[in-house]
Amino acid sequence: MKEALYESGLFHGIKADKVDEILQTIHHQYKSFQKDEYLYYSGESCEDMNLLVEGSVRGEIVDFRGKVVKVEDIFTPDVFAPAFLFATENNLQVDIIANTKVRVLRISKREMIELLNRHPRIMENYLRIISDRFVIITQKMKFLSLKTMRGKIAHYLLMREKRKQQNKQIRKHKTQEQLAEYFGVTRPSLTRELKIMEKEGLIYLQDKEIKILDKARLLDLMRR
Repeated sequence: MKEALYESGLFHGIKADKVDEILQTIHHQYKSFQKDEYLYYSGESCEDMNLLVEGSVRGEIVDFRGKVVKVEDIFTPDVFAPAFLFATENNLQVDIIANTKVRVLRISKREMIELLNRHPRIMENYLRIISDRFVIITQKMKFLSLKTMRGKIAHYLLMREKRKQQNKQIRKHKTQEQLAEYFGVTRPSLTRELKIMEKEGLIYLQDKEIKILDKARLLDLMRR
């Protein structure tokens, strides 16, 4: 658990013993949740900074048809819903649900203000976290604007490739079931499309990996 704190973006660039010292100066608490337990319900106000120190959570919404749609998964040691803490309208728009056994560090808004005022590095880190989240949201808006499954597959693969080239940390490929959920399609439909794209020489499927063979044609798919 301590290691997750030290590795988190919130305390980036701060030595472990200093992180311990900082936490001793503010009121904070650790909350535990079991798998599938709700951390927050949609519409609930966000009054604390939440940093995952164990496990992962997911954000879900219910669309106008009553279908549950997973927005994203969030993993240790990430902060979730960071922008809502200081928003004028700070009611969460999604349900936050534990994927696994989860432990969360919570710091109240008042204590966070004190923390940010006292430690410019933590303020810089928090602003970076919010800014990075905005970039991700912008990318997702672009993703959602793509009309075809092929375009969405191309976007997903090219964004992963870009992060790899920038030496940014990337997680393992999602399973085909997770990808299908991410794209909002059935798994058989996704599998069929991936196999067609492989046959056409766009990608290569190897175990759980998807390798890009023709970057130019994938870029073209995103423009359609």
